[in-house]
Amino acid sequence: MTTADEDRAAHAPGVILPPADPIGTLDLKKSRDFTAAAAFNKLLEVAEKGDKVANGLAGWGKVLHELKDQSAPIVDWLWRQLGN
Repeated sequence: MTTADEDRAAHAPGVILPPADPIGTLDLKKSRDFTAAAAFNKLLEVAEKGDKVANGLAGWGKVLHELKDQSAPIVDWLWRQLGN
């Protein structure tokens, strides 16, 4: 079915359509600008907390290293369960 056929089928008699959006039509440029600004702000927020993030990653690395021997049997068991 082509897009035009789908559009005609959507407006066929008996087809229930959703009501018009009460907010109105979306301004795509404003939406893209808002999304880009939000992403930039989050990246800036992470960059400002760089020391805390780096220390946190080092801490998690130590935890994973310490738990390596204890977690191996659990991972093996899970692997066997998924294989069946």
